[in-house]
Amino acid sequence: MQRIVKDERGLSFIEVLSVLTICGVVFALVSGLLLSISKTTSIQAEKIEMQQTANNILAQVERISNISGIYEQAGYLGKFVGSSGTNAWNDAHIVKLLQEDGTGEWLETSRIEPGGNRIAITDITDTLNQSKEIFQMKNSETKIKILQQKNENELTKTIYTTPNYRDTFSIQSTVMVLFYNEKIDFSDYYDEITGFWNYNEIKELPNVLYSRESVFCYRDDAKSKGEVPGNGRW
Repeated sequence: MQRIVKDERGLSFIEVLSVLTICGVVFALVSGLLLSISKTTSIQAEKIEMQQTANNILAQVERISNISGIYEQAGYLGKFVGSSGTNAWNDAHIVKLLQEDGTGEWLETSRIEPGGNRIAITDITDTLNQSKEIFQMKNSETKIKILQQKNENELTKTIYTTPNYRDTFSIQSTVMVLFYNEKIDFSDYYDEITGFWNYNEIKELPNVLYSRESVFCYRDDAKSKGEVPGNGRW
């Protein structure tokens, strides 16, 4: 028996168009959400990478600061003796900063040179840079810059608030590991006379992505033994 269905009809063009429009809106919302999640995940992953890289750099600096007699091995003398220039003491750091030139050779960089996506550090006695540790960010636009600053350590007090002259034989340095993009003119934030960086201004720059600071101490054994003059002070 054949059954005839009266008034049977399919979807009209307008109904099909409405369904497609709704599907398109839903797809756009879902795509936007997925894109936002992906972008957030990417930003978080890069921040974790910067944190881990900073940790590794500071761990290497700590290792260098624990090398026995490194200050004397590098031929450095006290603040008031043996200086060949006004800033010789301020510029004499035990950590050597390196970047590759166009030929792939690793060369020491100056304090105000821009950072790089791929950098290396080693100790100041490593003349051939054979012990260097290399650090690189996955994002080619992200740069790493390491800043070093010697701190005056003459007013160190004991728990009894009396001067602790023994500690004046220690040299204290503040190291900042900076991650940024675009450009920064580091000469604007360095005081040639004191050798101090304006760390607070630098880390507040809009193109700075992440920064870490840490203080390291290392002793000049020759100074503490009286083998180097200078009234026992830096």
